[in-house]
Amino acid sequence: MKIGIISDSHDNILIINKALSILNSEQIDCLLHAGDIISPFSAKLFLELNLTSYFTFGNNDGERVMLKEVLSHSGKCKLIWPKSTISLDRLKITLMHGEDEEVIEALASSNRYDLVVYGH
Repeated sequence: MKIGIISDSHDNILIINKALSILNSEQIDCLLHAGDIISPFSAKLFLELNLTSYFTFGNNDGERVMLKEVLSHSGKCKLIWPKSTISLDRLKITLMHGEDEEVIEALASSNRYDLVVYGH
């Protein structure tokens, strides 16, 4: 399984489109976005991937209700908030944004997760 990971896209349309082009060319199976999409118009771009995608909110995501609405229009998008365990092909993954370094270190060394994805 190929997993694409992105974070802190901050409404940068040019970079988002470039990242999506790379992710499409790599034929990923799943996308993890670790927060700070920012606006619903940016979230819509990620729907073009047409694959299972997991998102979490970041500290700069101000329009959370609209972001949730945009992402919910695709049955393949899942919003993970505040934290949750994602299971992909026997991998246990946590996806988060903005936690302090000690929390991240504790999760990474806990052996509860195969992958800790953190954005900020």
